[in-house]
Amino acid sequence: MAIEILFSVAVLLIFAKIFGEIAERLKMPSLVGEIIGGAAAGAMNFVSPSPLLAELAGLGMLFVVFLIGLGTNMEELKGRIRQGGSLAAMGAVLSFIAGFFVGYYAYGLATGIVLGIVLAATSSQIALRAVSSVGELHSKAGKMIMSAAAANDIISMVAIATAAAYFSFPGEIWKVATIFLGLSLLIAVILALAKSAGKLLRLVEEIHDDQFVVAGALVALFLLSYATQSAGIAAVGGAFAAGLLLSRTPLTEGVIQPKIKTVANGFFIPLFFAYLALQLDFGVQLQLVALMLLLGVAAKFAGSWLLGAYYGLRGRERITAGAASLPRGEISIITAYIAAAAGAISAQAFTAVVMFSLLSIVLTSVIFHFWLKQW
Repeated sequence: MAIEILFSVAVLLIFAKIFGEIAERLKMPSLVGEIIGGAAAGAMNFVSPSPLLAELAGLGMLFVVFLIGLGTNMEELKGRIRQGGSLAAMGAVLSFIAGFFVGYYAYGLATGIVLGIVLAATSSQIALRAVSSVGELHSKAGKMIMSAAAANDIISMVAIATAAAYFSFPGEIWKVATIFLGLSLLIAVILALAKSAGKLLRLVEEIHDDQFVVAGALVALFLLSYATQSAGIAAVGGAFAAGLLLSRTPLTEGVIQPKIKTVANGFFIPLFFAYLALQLDFGVQLQLVALMLLLGVAAKFAGSWLLGAYYGLRGRERITAGAASLPRGEISIITAYIAAAAGAISAQAFTAVVMFSLLSIVLTSVIFHFWLKQW
């Protein structure tokens, strides 16, 4: 083992956890601090990118998506599939169009596709956390937001995997279309088999070994990630599918989720967000970031406001739904990271996405904590 990687990992973890804790105390998600911490470590020349460090940090990306899949509440979506699905789709379509035109005219087709997906995605975890902070999680608007968050996660992951296939097979539209249909079918099959996975894990309960259960979950994560990557789809597609597969099992909430979170949030995820900050190019055009933020806010609010009115939400409820759709976090950043790694977008475009995502999170926090909480 290269001895330098031990020092690099230690430094990135120290900076990520310290700045992540500061972000949490400021009522922000820890990923904000983890990215800032990684940028600070790089600026001080304590650590620099390397292939081995990139591979290790890349596992954190899989854990991020796996936890999103584990936390996807399909029961909420099942009860409000029309409302949640249409709310997520409306905001996603308007945002994709806005992001596509910004990226296309700034850098070209590939960047247009990436920025479209970036603006379309919403961080469900950040959104639900913000809604919970103002006591609206179980209100009519809150329940609609929960179902929209589940639908948005699925839409975003299919979009990421399709984009990754496009970057892997440029010009081979039929192959990309086949991969899109295959992934959609895989998710549909997994949702149908989720209950069966629960029955299988009930047999594992007889072993009375939590470590065995967690190891099984990790095997599912890595095998499905390997399978989708081998098929030309990004590994995150398999990681999300694995999370969905295990999301409705009886052992998920009590055993799998908390133990995976300990490992993931204690090591892999902060390492990933800190590492990607080492690749930021601060020569980015701030006008592009500002335009992305303006259009991203307008598109999400327009979709939520129009459909919120159609479904009977009042003024404050519609603002809550709109604000909850604003934060772009893990999925948006991962989309740009995969595209940058594939050489599909420039370092400046990647930096613009990260800056836009962080600003959208800060804006969401301001709206919820300094406006809606006082309403």
